[in-house]
Amino acid sequence: MTTLMNRTYPAPSLAARVAEAAATVGLVCVAMLGCHTDAASASGAAGLASSASSAPSAAAGMVSAAPRSSAWQRARSSGDAIDLAAVANEAGAAELAGALDDPEMSDVARRALPFATDRELAIATLAARVKANAGSSDADLDALIEITGVPPTIHERLDPDGVHAAFADLLAVAKDASRPAATRARCVTVLRRWVNAGVGDASAIPTDLD
Repeated sequence: MTTLMNRTYPAPSLAARVAEAAATVGLVCVAMLGCHTDAASASGAAGLASSASSAPSAAAGMVSAAPRSSAWQRARSSGDAIDLAAVANEAGAAELAGALDDPEMSDVARRALPFATDRELAIATLAARVKANAGSSDADLDALIEITGVPPTIHERLDPDGVHAAFADLLAVAKDASRPAATRARCVTVLRRWVNAGVGDASAIPTDLD
């Protein structure tokens, strides 16, 4: 809840924050552009060489994380929706997914993903990480819940095969009795959202957690 002039207002939902941030992120990026012009000119050929030498990660199927710009640093410091949206606009889902193993910026990447218009491109990577049950699997599942809770901004599948693979990975977790019940239930939440969007078979989703 937010209090202003002794009046109490409900905190906005993530979907509302995404919409508000998307409406203003263009202004943020214009302001940022002036700040980055000199740095971009100074880096010149070095930046091009660095880009050419960066290869996609075969394991994750996403581009390797690039050196982080000031937008990332601001988002890390503030946690503000506008700053997270600026990172999403600058980086896109592929770079955000590539930052999931960055110990300094992984939290920024996960929190920025719901603001990325191409966020669907990160779904398969996140679901695979949840299935692998690594140390960050709970945070990765949190990101999936946030992403699937935001109405799509692009009304077509950007990675239909990836979404179907993600459905299979989370279904495996939902059926795995060795995983915590809370984790399995959260997977079921995401699976049902995908079914409502036309992905997967509702009858395959376990109901013992209802």
